[in-house]
Amino acid sequence: MDPELVDKITQKIRHRFPAFRRIKPKVRKQPLSKEQREKIHPDKRNYLLTYKKTVSGPGGQVIHRWVRVVATPRGRIIKITTSK
Repeated sequence: MDPELVDKITQKIRHRFPAFRRIKPKVRKQPLSKEQREKIHPDKRNYLLTYKKTVSGPGGQVIHRWVRVVATPRGRIIKITTSK
């Protein structure tokens, strides 16, 4: 995915989730099932951007927080999911 598009998506995520301000995403192509791989051209596959942050909870517990973003190759956000 184009780095400019990743930056654009990251700016939207930072605006919506301020706790992830300094986090850079891990970018990869969205996994597909065997049937989907045969139907979808590799250049048209969506991307999965994963933002991960570790925070300390009550009693010093370590809690992992994630924001996952599914985006098109052109940078349009399709879906955003978060952990609690």
